[in-house]
Amino acid sequence: MPPSADPPTGAGLRALYALLAIAMARETSPPWDPSSSAAAPDPDQLLVGGLLEAIRRHRLAVVLEPHLGRWPWSEERAEAVRALAARQRLAAMAQLRTALEALRALAAHDVRALLIKGPALAMQTTANYTDRGGGDVDLFVAPADLSRAVGVLEGLGYDQLGALPRHPGQRRWRYVCWVHHEQQLRRPTGLIDLHWALAPLRHGLPDFDAAWTQRATLPIDGHAVDTLSRGHALAYACVHAQRDQWMELRALVDIDRLARQFRPEQVLSLQPQRALRLSAAVTIAATGAPHLKGVAGLGRRQRRTVLDRAWQAQLDLPHQHGQRPWHPQRAWQHWCQGASLMRHPEDLLRTLAFQVFPPSMFQDSASGADLPLGAACRGRLGRLTGRLGQWLEDGVGLKIG
Repeated sequence: MPPSADPPTGAGLRALYALLAIAMARETSPPWDPSSSAAAPDPDQLLVGGLLEAIRRHRLAVVLEPHLGRWPWSEERAEAVRALAARQRLAAMAQLRTALEALRALAAHDVRALLIKGPALAMQTTANYTDRGGGDVDLFVAPADLSRAVGVLEGLGYDQLGALPRHPGQRRWRYVCWVHHEQQLRRPTGLIDLHWALAPLRHGLPDFDAAWTQRATLPIDGHAVDTLSRGHALAYACVHAQRDQWMELRALVDIDRLARQFRPEQVLSLQPQRALRLSAAVTIAATGAPHLKGVAGLGRRQRRTVLDRAWQAQLDLPHQHGQRPWHPQRAWQHWCQGASLMRHPEDLLRTLAFQVFPPSMFQDSASGADLPLGAACRGRLGRLTGRLGQWLEDGVGLKIG
């Protein structure tokens, strides 16, 4: 039977950790650990309640599917994993179609664009564009081309979802472009995340021109697709995973697979190193990744804190992650977490500005229309006072969840 939409259990997630480590050891066994190729899971791990939910939640059916014939799965569970993997591969095919349509349209209007993550990352890590499953399409364009790129995608039937004001060139537009890094566009058949920066962290990750100059061009289903170089892809994967508190094991599989293509000293030459070390520690816990053990280098207490944070995020369903009731201390912790990667004053100021004056404040939530500065500030102040009032009403002394 197919897994439900329930969150994974702790036992299910622990079992998935064990299966994933064995699966990844098989992939890395020639250069790293020949004895690991004989490893097999405890049969009881394959029967744990919540395991299928964990596989679905972390989109790992395509990673585990090759092992169904080697491990003593029950036929019912094996069939459920096969069905999940088939759906994930179909989703990847649809994702590639959406990406290629957008890339062709942008190229026709002389807009340079890189496909990041998705099918491109799957090709870099497995040589099969369906091996990450499906998801949103992520495109990276130059800031100077952003307005034109949005217009091209709107011409394909996409609607903007928040963030950017409707009129480029205004101070509000420039502010949002400075403080934010992506814009979502949606139509019934797909969702595109249009990036003009890879992440809020600008100093350490490549800007578009650097990424374009060092880009990799990959053959994907008969098409030549430009994407990040492997080094840039690994640095970005580590930063992105850290920002999401390592909430998806599939992202850790990407880090494992990318990192094994480098020597440890090459990995350490990438920036920013803090994101690399933190993400390496979480990846080692989830996949084994012996090739990352020289990279993590965390103290025992820091490692425990990071792993606990990741574990809690991995137990949440994606739509629940980060949706706990607002709390001033949690808001402060969220900013500190983002700022922990920052080593440049401009990045620190940008993350603070995003927290205090988020891009969403400049648009009416109901109509999507741009708001004048005065109305935007009044609305923001009203939301903040409402949050504080609710927090005080619920009880200042409540323990933070």
